[in-house]
Amino acid sequence: MKKSAFYFVAAIITVTVLSVSLEVVFGAYYLVRNGGYISVNEMLDNEQNSYIQEMLDGNTECKYLDALFPHPYLGFVYHGKKPCGTANVNRSGMLGVDYPLEKQKDKFVVLVTGGSVAAQFVNAGYLGDILNKSADLGGKEVVILNGGLGGWKQPQQAILLLLYGEVIDAVITIDGFNELDGFHFFKENKSGARFEVPAKNFIMVNPAISTSYEKLMGIWIYSSIYRYSKTNFLLSKSFFSYFVTKRLRDMVRIMSDFQHNSSAGVETFRNMFSLPSEWSFEKTYQWQKGQYKKYISATHALAKHYGLKSAFFIQPVPAISKKLSEEEIRTIKASGYTLEYKKPYLEIVTEVLKVKGEGVPVFSLLDIFAEEEGTIYADAVHCKFDPATGANEGYRIMAEIIADTIIDEWGMAKK
Repeated sequence: MKKSAFYFVAAIITVTVLSVSLEVVFGAYYLVRNGGYISVNEMLDNEQNSYIQEMLDGNTECKYLDALFPHPYLGFVYHGKKPCGTANVNRSGMLGVDYPLEKQKDKFVVLVTGGSVAAQFVNAGYLGDILNKSADLGGKEVVILNGGLGGWKQPQQAILLLLYGEVIDAVITIDGFNELDGFHFFKENKSGARFEVPAKNFIMVNPAISTSYEKLMGIWIYSSIYRYSKTNFLLSKSFFSYFVTKRLRDMVRIMSDFQHNSSAGVETFRNMFSLPSEWSFEKTYQWQKGQYKKYISATHALAKHYGLKSAFFIQPVPAISKKLSEEEIRTIKASGYTLEYKKPYLEIVTEVLKVKGEGVPVFSLLDIFAEEEGTIYADAVHCKFDPATGANEGYRIMAEIIADTIIDEWGMAKK
């Protein structure tokens, strides 16, 4: 009996020492990797950027994909159905107030479109407030429509304007990161996909493309592991457990992607957005740059057709101009992004800005945070909200600069 008790206690001590040792080792690993201490719960949060966290509103039972709905012209929008629908969705599948069906004689309606940064920017509410206080529009109230959505990039903005251009007075685009991110331009990636290839969200909300049962099962397993890791007391705090469960999720994703990528639907989708295999990288690179310029110029031409004011803004990014705080560096690392895109990003933006010489009102916001020493970015591109007040210094600065720019560009009288 005593011998059994001894072995039992020895086993408990061994497991405890091993667990503590593993926790110390992996805690040190993540401390070095992240450039500072970030809790396991924060790392789990950082896997979903601040925009996705905002959309899910803390609902750990749902993922961002659950809030999306396929759209015949725009690729994907939101739905508002419980339990995973996004709050404050209008009948067009966008955030905020309903788009008007006719021109509003007593209002000056501005559509702000782009990706998730544009959506958050409008939600912050600064631009409308500033314009209503500063611009004299003959008694008209400025109304801002939210035309931004996570994962969107051109030509989705141009298509949205085509659908609703007759009921608004002006259009603003805030984009660049989604258009220039990933495999479209950065020279280490030679995928040969067209500029216009939509985000993976489009594939996921269209079952005719992703018909693989393995993929659907993989998504369910991946999400289940993530949700359990987020809600379990131990797993949400243990660095060793995070390492193991993250590797499991990565294995599931790779295996399901392998099955999914071989499906006929995905192959057809890829062919739609592929470039000639014989093209050199330099030719592809130059062609892609021309596509971004094309869509900005085309959106401007469409705005002129509708008789609208227009302005196009290249959004700020962490890799350019701002001296990043330690907190920003840690959260960007934790989100899986690097800042190595600075040189090609600047090259492309410089090229895109040349359309201003053709009369297109395009402006760069890349340097607007150059003097800011505090934390502006919450992740790889979105600005940080103050959890206590809801204020957002980054979007406030952006709104002031955009407001000053369009008041001057559009010839608005000042109050």
